[in-house]
Amino acid sequence: RYPSMMGVKIMDHLDRITINPKQCGGRPCIRGLRIRVKDILDLLAAGAREGSVVSIDITHEALHPLAAAHPGIRLLLGDSADPAIAGSIRQLIPQGRSHGLLLILDSDHAAPHVLRELNTLVPLLRQGDYLVVEDTVVNGHPVRPDFGPGPLEAIESYLAANPRQLVADAARESKFGCTFAFRGYYKVRVNG
Repeated sequence: RYPSMMGVKIMDHLDRITINPKQCGGRPCIRGLRIRVKDILDLLAAGAREGSVVSIDITHEALHPLAAAHPGIRLLLGDSADPAIAGSIRQLIPQGRSHGLLLILDSDHAAPHVLRELNTLVPLLRQGDYLVVEDTVVNGHPVRPDFGPGPLEAIESYLAANPRQLVADAARESKFGCTFAFRGYYKVRVNG
């Protein structure tokens, strides 16, 4: 209501946002997590009001104590492509949920790993859920031509093997003008 007061309120929370060039492509994240501020704002803009965040990482060394203690954040330690991690995630997904899920893949960007993530985690999603695969721009799309096959090549392989499961969301992608997730936005069309 009062823009100057809103600015003060926002400033009170800016210390919870970090920018690390080695994390999420240097984009602003919630301190101690690989959760981008933009993704949280997108969820709020879309009307998301319930649910929790599940973060999977191979280490929690840099995790801020407030994030670790937050009741809405579930932390899993391990490889995001490990079937045991998928089992842990499955247990965290409420039975009979009435809301959609957002899955963001942003870990090891090598194509074989991303393809394992897709094969392991997409089957947990159902029609209406959403997938974002980050950093599809590597391997010359248009950056890091020396990288080798990465997330975009993994998506292409996954879609070739599962042509009915995901549908590209070009409309959402076009809203950004510039994105690290080039051809990385998908709606889940068919259950895994």
